[in-house]
Parts: sequence; C-alpha cells; structure tokens
Amino acid sequence: MVHCEARDELQAHLHRQGVQALIHYPVPVHHQEPFADVARDPQGMAQTELHAKTCLSLPCHPQMTDADIDTVIAAVSSFEKR
Repeated sequence: MVHCEARDELQAHLHRQGVQALIHYPVPVHHQEPFADVARDPQGMAQTELHAKTCLSLPCHPQMTDADIDTVIAAVSSFEKR
C-alpha cells in the first residue's frame, strides 16, 4: 500500500506499466449509507478521509516472483506527478 496525493494518476501510470493497483476503500466508511446514523466526531474524520483519497493497494501476494516485485518497484519509481 502506498499513499499518493496524485493517486488516480499513479494508478493510471501503473496500469500503463502492466501493474494492477486497486483502491479498496474509495469512500470512507462513515460516509457510506449503512453508517449514516452512527455517531461520530462532529469535526469529521480527517485522517480517514485523507486515507480514502490517497491510498492505493499495490500487488502483494505469495505467488509474486522476484521479477514481479521488481516490475512493481520500477513502475512506482518511474511515476512523476505532472
């Protein structure tokens, strides 16, 4: 997992490099309909909202080869925010 202010651009860049990266929680839980009536801090949940805007899950599983890992590292390293 990485955090990037230009998350969507990074995700598109990774896709072009053949690396699948996913956004697992695009909407913070406290903004989802089933939790509309749950009490929460009236000042909001700034860290949770920042996480939802910037978090990107990178490939990470036991079947990845060293070459797969190198590909992910190279793709992330080559990203330049425009």
